[in-house]
Amino acid sequence: MKKGDTFIDVGANIGYLSTIALGLIGKRGSVHSFEPVLEYFLRLKDIAFLNKGYNFIVNNCALGEIEGIGKIAVTNLQNIGWNTMVPGFMPSQTIRQMQEVTICRLDSYIKEKALSNIALIKIDAEGFEFAILKGLRKYFETSKNRPKIICEIAPSAYSLLGYRLKELVQYMDEFKYSAFQLSNPKKRIDVLELQSTTNVLFLPQQ
Repeated sequence: MKKGDTFIDVGANIGYLSTIALGLIGKRGSVHSFEPVLEYFLRLKDIAFLNKGYNFIVNNCALGEIEGIGKIAVTNLQNIGWNTMVPGFMPSQTIRQMQEVTICRLDSYIKEKALSNIALIKIDAEGFEFAILKGLRKYFETSKNRPKIICEIAPSAYSLLGYRLKELVQYMDEFKYSAFQLSNPKKRIDVLELQSTTNVLFLPQQ
């Protein structure tokens, strides 16, 4: 990212990466963060309050394909980022509470806010990533811009949502994205061979 860019942080948690992005994009750019868990969203609000000179927009909602109301399981573990919208994905003994959350589509948000110059989208949603990406369809279909996408993929969550990894690959192929290793952006990665939760870099192909 560079000065003036737009960054979208899906599953922002307490805002670590959003805050780094603020420093990179500067006051001419904008950061749009989404965090459905209320207590972590309030931390995002604190960051926005402390950085009033920046365009930092925080949203207390989940993203997905179908707008409405859903539930997120909030963990009792020390890993405060382990919260999921995928039913049955989190062991019951590690669920601290279930929170009701609003689900929005990211393509609708982008259109409503008239966002431009989107350089990067980060998605860390503990297995709910495909629904979020499907909620970008209208943006992909109508915009020539193809931002880079850093996406955590959790293969074991797909069957719980009635998906297959092959559908994710086909969807990203449809919009000319290829998967690469996050640690080595020049090395392709076969999403179908993933066995465990992995961060993947989707890059637009010419």
